[in-house]
Amino acid sequence: MLRVALDGRARPFVQKELARIARIAHTKTDEGRVALLREATLLVRRRRDAWVYGGADNEPVRALGGAKSVFDHHVDDARARFREETVRNEQGVTTGTPASAYSPRADEGAGLILVSIIIAARKELFTVEHVGNADELRRALEAAGSLETWDLVAVEIVWQ
Repeated sequence: MLRVALDGRARPFVQKELARIARIAHTKTDEGRVALLREATLLVRRRRDAWVYGGADNEPVRALGGAKSVFDHHVDDARARFREETVRNEQGVTTGTPASAYSPRADEGAGLILVSIIIAARKELFTVEHVGNADELRRALEAAGSLETWDLVAVEIVWQ
C-alpha cells in the first residue's frame, strides 16, 4: 500500500482527476484495472511538488488466499477513514453521490488530500525502506504504474 498526502493547492485538481479516472475506468477487465493504476500513479507522481506526507506498507509475498485477506484489510482500513463516498467504481459499475456541504474551520486552511493505492500483484513490488524518502516513494509509484495485466491481481484507489 502506498499513501501520499498532497497539500491544499493540489487538492481540488487531484480530487477532480481521481473522480474522472474512477468514472471512466473499466474495472471489470484486467486491462481496465491496469489503466486505472497507471493513471492514478502518474497523477500523484506529477504532483510531487505538492507532496506533504508519504508512506508505504510493504507486505511479503504470500499465497493467494493469505494475500487476499491482507489486501482486504488494507482496503477496509483506507475506506474506514472517510465519512462519505462520492464516487465508486467496482466491477465496472460506477455509482456516485454529490458531496455534502463542508466548510473547513479557519485554522484548517485549504486542507490535504490523502491518496491510498492498495495493490495485490503476482510479483514482488518495489520495497520502500525509508518512509520519509520521497525518491523511494516515487520509485514505488513508478513500479506500481508499470505493472502489466498478468502481474496485477487487484487494485483499490481510495482518496479523502
